[in-house]
Amino acid sequence: MSVEMDFQNGVIKYAPVAVGAGADVASRFAGLSLSDWFYVALITYTVAQTVVLVFRTIMEERRKNKEG
Repeated sequence: MSVEMDFQNGVIKYAPVAVGAGADVASRFAGLSLSDWFYVALITYTVAQTVVLVFRTIMEERRKNKEG
Protein backbone atom coordinates (compact mmCIF):
# COMPACT_ATOMS: atom_id res chain seq x y z
CA MET A 1 0.00 0.00 0.00
CA SER A 2 1.49 3.30 -1.04
CA VAL A 3 0.58 6.09 1.36
CA GLU A 4 1.71 9.70 1.02
CA MET A 5 0.91 12.23 3.76
CA ASP A 6 1.14 15.94 3.04
CA PHE A 7 0.44 17.79 6.29
CA GLN A 8 0.83 21.22 4.71
CA ASN A 9 -2.16 20.66 2.44
CA GLY A 10 -3.98 18.16 4.67
CA VAL A 11 -3.99 15.46 2.01
CA ILE A 12 -3.41 11.74 2.23
CA LYS A 13 -3.01 9.90 -1.06
CA TYR A 14 -2.70 6.20 -1.63
CA ALA A 15 -2.86 3.78 -4.50
CA PRO A 16 -6.33 2.15 -4.46
CA VAL A 17 -5.20 -0.71 -6.69
CA ALA A 18 -2.51 -1.66 -4.18
CA VAL A 19 -5.06 -1.49 -1.38
CA GLY A 20 -7.43 -3.79 -3.26
CA ALA A 21 -4.68 -6.28 -4.04
CA GLY A 22 -3.36 -6.10 -0.49
CA ALA A 23 -6.83 -6.60 0.95
CA ASP A 24 -7.40 -9.64 -1.25
CA VAL A 25 -4.15 -11.22 -0.07
CA ALA A 26 -4.74 -10.23 3.55
CA SER A 27 -8.26 -11.64 3.46
CA ARG A 28 -6.81 -15.07 3.02
CA PHE A 29 -4.75 -14.70 6.20
CA ALA A 30 -7.03 -12.66 8.48
CA GLY A 31 -10.30 -14.28 7.48
CA LEU A 32 -11.95 -11.02 6.42
CA SER A 33 -13.78 -10.74 3.12
CA LEU A 34 -12.93 -8.04 0.61
CA SER A 35 -16.01 -6.05 1.62
CA ASP A 36 -14.87 -6.21 5.27
CA TRP A 37 -11.47 -4.87 4.23
CA PHE A 38 -13.25 -2.05 2.41
CA TYR A 39 -14.82 -0.97 5.69
CA VAL A 40 -11.48 -1.29 7.49
CA ALA A 41 -9.86 0.92 4.83
CA LEU A 42 -12.73 3.41 4.98
CA ILE A 43 -12.53 3.73 8.76
CA THR A 44 -8.72 4.04 8.64
CA TYR A 45 -8.94 6.72 5.96
CA THR A 46 -11.56 8.67 7.94
CA VAL A 47 -9.48 8.54 11.13
CA ALA A 48 -6.36 9.61 9.22
CA GLN A 49 -8.17 12.58 7.65
CA THR A 50 -9.49 13.59 11.08
CA VAL A 51 -5.97 13.46 12.56
CA VAL A 52 -4.62 15.59 9.71
CA LEU A 53 -7.39 18.16 10.17
CA VAL A 54 -6.87 18.38 13.94
CA PHE A 55 -3.08 18.63 13.51
CA ARG A 56 -3.47 21.35 10.89
CA THR A 57 -5.93 23.31 13.03
CA ILE A 58 -3.67 23.12 16.10
CA MET A 59 -0.66 24.27 14.10
CA GLU A 60 -2.61 27.23 12.67
CA GLU A 61 -3.82 28.25 16.14
CA ARG A 62 -0.29 28.08 17.56
CA ARG A 63 0.99 30.19 14.69
CA LYS A 64 -1.75 32.77 15.26
CA ASN A 65 -0.98 32.91 18.98
CA LYS A 66 2.74 33.49 18.29
CA GLU A 67 1.99 36.26 15.80
CA GLY A 68 -0.64 38.06 17.82
